[in-house]
Amino acid sequence: MGKDNTHQVDLEDEVVRGSIILNQGEMMWPPPAVEPSPVAAKPTAGAALVKAKEKEPFKDTMASSLTYTAGLGTLVVLGATAPDPAFTTMCTTFALAGICGYHTVWGVTPALHSPLMSVTNAISGITAVGGLLVMGGGYLPTNAVQTLAAAAAFVSFINIFGGFVITQRMLDMFKRPTDPKDTTISTVYQQRCSWEDTGTRQVRIWLIFTRWLTSPHLSAVWALSGACLLRLPPVGNTLGMIGVTGGITATVGLLNPPIEVLAQMGGAAVMGGAVGATIAKKVEITSLPQLVALFHSFVGAAACLTCIATYIHDFPHLATLDNAAVLKTAIMFGTYIGGVTVTGSLVAYGKLDGKLSSAALLLPGRHAINASLLAANIGCMGYFFNAPSLAAGVGMLSAITAGSGVMGYTLTAAIGGADMPVVITVLNSYSGWALCAEGFMLNNSLMTIVGSLIGSSGAILSYIMCKAMNRSLPSVIMGGFGTSSTGGGEAMAIEGTHTEVMTDGVVDALVNAKNVVVVPGTVSVLHWWG
Repeated sequence: MGKDNTHQVDLEDEVVRGSIILNQGEMMWPPPAVEPSPVAAKPTAGAALVKAKEKEPFKDTMASSLTYTAGLGTLVVLGATAPDPAFTTMCTTFALAGICGYHTVWGVTPALHSPLMSVTNAISGITAVGGLLVMGGGYLPTNAVQTLAAAAAFVSFINIFGGFVITQRMLDMFKRPTDPKDTTISTVYQQRCSWEDTGTRQVRIWLIFTRWLTSPHLSAVWALSGACLLRLPPVGNTLGMIGVTGGITATVGLLNPPIEVLAQMGGAAVMGGAVGATIAKKVEITSLPQLVALFHSFVGAAACLTCIATYIHDFPHLATLDNAAVLKTAIMFGTYIGGVTVTGSLVAYGKLDGKLSSAALLLPGRHAINASLLAANIGCMGYFFNAPSLAAGVGMLSAITAGSGVMGYTLTAAIGGADMPVVITVLNSYSGWALCAEGFMLNNSLMTIVGSLIGSSGAILSYIMCKAMNRSLPSVIMGGFGTSSTGGGEAMAIEGTHTEVMTDGVVDALVNAKNVVVVPGTVSVLHWWG
């Protein structure tokens, strides 16, 4: 209450006056009542009301009508131009699975975003089915097609085994010491068939595999549903394992390959699974989110390899196929999306793991560069659609793979490290659409359903995360948040203050804290209080 050698008691100060009991022998307690500060007059009801946006029934109805018209018109066009009933059925399957994925993810608990991304990434390893369908030869591949297919199956199994191990490790972070011990969840599918005639053994085997092939579809939906609920994530992970295992086993059973090819398939599964599980088990717990991004690249690589192998395999018959246009379109999109997913996932992994700078790489005119790359890819697609020879077609697919890979790098590198969690969900969605393209290419409903589920759920999860950050998805994808679109503008002004805590300060805070809460997620958050 003073400076230097002076001593002054300011009785006008409410805090000082309330703390004085005696002043020069005069009793000052209790202090006089403090007059409350005047309260600002409340605005009148009319002034407080903000003019609500007037409803325009005509515009709202017109927008809704145009949406439904566009959707129904698309269905009519697809039905009129469908080369065969199988394509129409596949489109229906694709649409219904997308609706399931759309509605399943809306209720996800925010704390489960990372496990949900991980389990969907593991399920997207069903790309192994595409590799298995094209594999052949003997104990080893005997030509380029079989080699590409075996490589696709190998990298897919890395993703499957590693993805489910990562998911389980993420879910283990939610366990408490008081939680009951996990019990093995067994799911038994009982299918009863009755025949008046016993039939043949081949018919029975076909029916068994057909019913088993149906179960992975449902298991994928259940896996997403379980992963979205706080009490059911372990069940979702288990159901995902059941679905992928059932789908791959049923595919192998329907193919009924020779013993030599079966041994080759088993070798790809065992070696890929060993690599994936080893990586997922040895990585630090804080590095699990970026490992999910790394495994996304395996899905994209498998899609590219399978598309190229399928084109080489089917090229001699393309001229006589009724659905040649559908096949070529699926191959083009599968290769393009797969290429973007590979390099984009690698960049996301590098930024999250600290191997690359987390700062956004704002190349001058990067939007023009991306537009040029997109135009070049479209040009390659157009030439590929009318390629006169196998060499020309493979060359265009290679160019599409390279161009989309460069585009994946430029798009992801322009996004800052803080937005990488959203980028991972977008890449997860990309891997689903690549899987869808493979499903149309191979006329495989399992791959189409799982791909549509993952693609739609990944897109919705990206939207949810952007909404939580008060961001728009296009602003994240285009990168450069806080600067001008060309990268030459003034950086966005940052207001407020921050509290910097070094290692010693964190240790002291944890030692003195009574409660500590660790929030697992794409970026772990630590809260403590005394």
